[in-house]
This record gives sequence, structure tokens and C-alpha cells, in this order.
Amino acid sequence: MTDVISLVASVITIAAGVNIGVKYAKACSRAREELEALETRVEQFSTLVKDIDAQQAIRSSAAIAAILAKAKLTLERLGELVQNKLLKNVNGTSRARRRAWARNKSRVYRIQAELKEYRANLTAAVSTNNTVSANCSKATLSSINDNVNRSKEISLSLDKHLSEVQQVLTKTYHAVVSQSTAVSHLLQSISVPPEYPLKLVDPRFSLSGSANQSYPNGHALTPIKSPLCCTNEQKQDQERKSVADSPGKLTYYT
Repeated sequence: MTDVISLVASVITIAAGVNIGVKYAKACSRAREELEALETRVEQFSTLVKDIDAQQAIRSSAAIAAILAKAKLTLERLGELVQNKLLKNVNGTSRARRRAWARNKSRVYRIQAELKEYRANLTAAVSTNNTVSANCSKATLSSINDNVNRSKEISLSLDKHLSEVQQVLTKTYHAVVSQSTAVSHLLQSISVPPEYPLKLVDPRFSLSGSANQSYPNGHALTPIKSPLCCTNEQKQDQERKSVADSPGKLTYYT
């Protein structure tokens, strides 16, 4: 980009100097129409280059840089021609000036044609560059739109999956609560009330008989009341005491 900027500045400066010499030669020559046409061509080319300088995006174009490099050389040749040939005899006789113009007018016409071609090529290059820039901008906008649409689709998909996961978690929660409630009810149905504590019974004897029923070895079951709040140690003490007081009888609790 630095080379393009330098070329633009050089072309504008050289064109301005060339036009000063052309105007002076036109004032002193009889070929005013031809030199005026050359002056107009140089001014048109210089104006186009100034427009290019104002567009920063165009400065980076390699095609425009190549055209400007050729135009710079052409303007330099034109400046040497005007300075060394057309203005050399400006203070001489009119015959000398006519001879100078006759010898160099073909070169002037050729340079004028070259500037016309460079201007047309620059115009086409600028138009192409603008078209490419516009297409790149459209492509970039299209890509941005595609990314936005893709992001929307991903967002909607995530929302859908999150909703499904939330529904599964809700169903799982209700199932766990239901199972916990059922287990709690089951445990409550099989638990022993505290007012009926479990008692150890000698398996050799049956509780289905009468309290006064006799058993082998002269033992009998004698019912005694056991306090509901007594501990195991108190029960054992009462059992030993009953056995000691009533030999030959087997004590049981109701």
C-alpha cells in the first residue's frame, strides 16, 4: 500500500509541473489548439488520480499501481519534452519555435494518446475494484447472515433439548417421591407399636395352652404382669425372683 500512495503523490506532483510548462508553451506557440488539448488531457488524468487518492480501498489495488507506474514514466518524458524542446526556443524567433514544434509534435501526440489510454485503464480498474469490493461486502454480509441463522438454529435446538431434559428430570423427581412415600408407608405398616414390646419366649414351651397347664418335670406356666416401662435388666431380675419364690414352676410374661 505504501508504494501505491507514493506513486499517486508522484504522479500528481509531476502532472502539475508538466501543466505549468504546457501552458507557458501554449502562450508562446502558434500550435495553441494542440497544446491546449494536451493540457486538458494532463488535467483530466491528474483529476482521476486525485480521486483514486481519496479512496483508501483502491490504493491497495495492484492493477492500479501498475498503471500509475507507467503513467509516471510517461509524464516524466512529457515534462522533459516540454522543457528541453518546446520551451528551449521560447525567446527565439517564431520560425525557430515552429521548427521545434514540427520536430516534436508527433511525440506530443503519442504521449497524449498514452495518457488517454492510461485514463481509460484507470477508470476500468477503479470500476472493477469497486465491483470486487461490493461483491466481497455482499459475501461478507451473506456469511454473517448465515452465521446468525446458524446460531439461531443452535439456540433453538439447545432450548428444545433443555426442555426435554427438564421434563425427564421432573418425571424422575416425581417417581422418586412416589417410591419414597410407598417405602415410608410400608415401614409404618410393619413397625411394632411401642406399647407392645417384643418378649423372648422359651421355644420349648407353647403359649397356646392354659396358664395353669402342667408340663414335663412338673413345670407350669404362671402368668405375671410385667410393667410396660421396665427394662431388660428389670425383667431378668423379676424372672429370677419368680423362679426362686416358686420352684417347680416356669414363669412367662403377658
